[in-house]
Amino acid sequence: MQSLTKTLLAIALGLGFQALDLHAKPTVAFLGLSADSDPQVSGEITRRIQWDLTADTALSAISAEDVAMLFGKGILREPEASAADLPKLAKGLGAQYYAFGKLEPIAVESKRGKWTPWSIKVKWTQGLKLRILDGSNGKVVFDGLVQGELPKQALFMGPDGEWGKMSPLERDGWLKTMAALVSTESAKTVSKVITEKEAGSAAKPAGS
Repeated sequence: MQSLTKTLLAIALGLGFQALDLHAKPTVAFLGLSADSDPQVSGEITRRIQWDLTADTALSAISAEDVAMLFGKGILREPEASAADLPKLAKGLGAQYYAFGKLEPIAVESKRGKWTPWSIKVKWTQGLKLRILDGSNGKVVFDGLVQGELPKQALFMGPDGEWGKMSPLERDGWLKTMAALVSTESAKTVSKVITEKEAGSAAKPAGS
């Protein structure tokens, strides 16, 4: 009787682990931004994206500390990984997906209303060139531009050409504002791309 109980328990545990495996979340590591990204905000944007991915219930994100340790040990020197880096990444982090990016400068556009020339539509934008690699084969899953946008309204004069004339405090405020926007959009894109790919893979018949 005791032997039968142990057998049934083992079967139950096995089925439980199998169910957990079927519902396992895809793992992702955001490695950071390229060295030529704005150093004033690249670190903050990297941390924000890593934090947002950690908070995403659809994913299992590698911690910022584990990613930092990878660079600290010299296993990876630049965030812009390639298929050739996968063996090192697999040993160091073991994620299913790896993401990284390159930050573009802030841009400002102004458009004066045709019938309301005193009213000017202003749009602040900042792009991040995002790339996501499949950790199993190094294939590029996503390679595109993610953009954070902030539309505003101005009277009489737009801010075109005034970026260099801003006070350091004002510039810093805009840098932080745009960093938050582009970080959020980037994390959303990473999540969307990976969850859609995983859903597509799960829908394929076995052996296809």
